[in-house]
Amino acid sequence: TAGIFPGSHGVDFMGEEWVVGYRVPKEINPYTERITVTHTFLRDIVDSAIVYAVGPEKREFIRSLEQSTCSIEGMPACVTLHMKSVQLYTAEVYLQYSNQTISMPLSFVRWLVYALAIAVAAYVLPGIHVASTATLLVLAIVLGGLNMFIRPVLVILTLPLTIVTLGLFALAINAALVMFAGYVVPGFTVDSFLWAVAFSIVLSIVRGFFGIK
Repeated sequence: TAGIFPGSHGVDFMGEEWVVGYRVPKEINPYTERITVTHTFLRDIVDSAIVYAVGPEKREFIRSLEQSTCSIEGMPACVTLHMKSVQLYTAEVYLQYSNQTISMPLSFVRWLVYALAIAVAAYVLPGIHVASTATLLVLAIVLGGLNMFIRPVLVILTLPLTIVTLGLFALAINAALVMFAGYVVPGFTVDSFLWAVAFSIVLSIVRGFFGIK
């Protein structure tokens, strides 16, 4: 089968059907018989999805998302903008283009807002302790780096477990990263693994409220 976001190949992916079949030339792929879900299914039926954009050919897609120029007509993968809930994971592609497209002032503001989100989460959870403002700012950098560099790799490696546990194992990954931050950031302590789970959940909620990913 093809990926869920193939090129058009003369096929209507915007129809009412949930699944369509099509053919591609052999010079494109030796497996010419293809099948994929439609944009209608992804947009209207799927409640939550994890999308992996891997490889240099996805750079244009990632860049168009960041620059808000993504169009379904020109790039079928842009249907992600119209889906109900999507977590987009990638590696070198996103990191390369994020460094080029996000300005320093915006990054600085996001860092401060992220630190504020951590402060709110730590304030409401008695099992989470942040010693000082300096600790808070360092913790924002460390957690941000872990979520950007380490978490996507762990999510991919443990995807079968996440599927089997209906997504609950993702909470364990988040909590493990919080516990790790507690070991490497002086002044940040977590009383137990369960408090780390609670902290990751509350932090996600607060980050969503502030509009940061």
